[in-house]
Amino acid sequence: MAVIDVDTHWEVDAFDPGSDPLGPWRSELPSDMIDRLAQAIAGDLLEAMPEADRPDGPTLLPSLIAMAKAREGNKVQLHPTHQSTAAERVTWMDQVGIDHSLVNPGGYWQLLEHLGPDRPLGVARCNDFLAEQLSDRADRLHGVAVIDFADLRAAAEELARMRAKGFRAFYLRTEGGQPPNEVAFGHPDWDIVWSAATDLGMVASIHVGNLHSGFGRWADIGWNRPGGAGPTALTRLANSQTIHVAQNILVSMLYGGAFHRHPELTVMLQEVRIGWLPAWVTMVSRQSMSNPGLGDWLATQEAGSFPI
Repeated sequence: MAVIDVDTHWEVDAFDPGSDPLGPWRSELPSDMIDRLAQAIAGDLLEAMPEADRPDGPTLLPSLIAMAKAREGNKVQLHPTHQSTAAERVTWMDQVGIDHSLVNPGGYWQLLEHLGPDRPLGVARCNDFLAEQLSDRADRLHGVAVIDFADLRAAAEELARMRAKGFRAFYLRTEGGQPPNEVAFGHPDWDIVWSAATDLGMVASIHVGNLHSGFGRWADIGWNRPGGAGPTALTRLANSQTIHVAQNILVSMLYGGAFHRHPELTVMLQEVRIGWLPAWVTMVSRQSMSNPGLGDWLATQEAGSFPI
């Protein structure tokens, strides 16, 4: 039996000269760390709020600011600084009994949403950067690729390119709670991606950092009004919708027939909590059975099965 750590990250405190994968666009990207963290934690909520009521980074993240002031260096960050090497990480894995690790990119990947038409190039550069960091121990450290899905054929080609560099998983993502292109994940147009994933032995990852929700009017809770709940209520609200976006991806794939057409396809949930999953799986499994009200479902082969 192999022990696999499925959710590690390769955080980078500072890039060596010439190694920054987003270097060509750095002057166009948000540079303030506080505002970048605010965008990463609650960007989808902030975008849905009335512009006049959107808090700035320091207002939204007072606890992180206080921690930074108390910490030597006065640096705002979510995780402790730790410069790691592939060999060092594998040595630690041996000490705790981990055989393989799926390695997500560091938080820099979340800046890709600012690139516009250059996003595919930025994606490739981010993937190449992570591959280089893991290359010494690619037999044990398997990268998780970021993928641009605007062109699904190109997305499948990027999967193949990164699998050749040792990657074993890739991120799915949403924009405003919607699929990242014109059609839902369960649509047959996506089969070129799912076929590539199964042929290459790669896992599709639904990670909290890629679940951009569509809050709409639910975003305006009057946090800054008399009697309002204050800015920390916003960070909690921002993190309340990710499970619903994850569910939308899964039911799209289930009822769209993606799992029926690709029975070996594996989807992994990362950092979207787990308590909701058993009851939800029971519910969708029951809905997959034939009954007078819903009729027969073409993709039903084994009653109650749900291949995640």
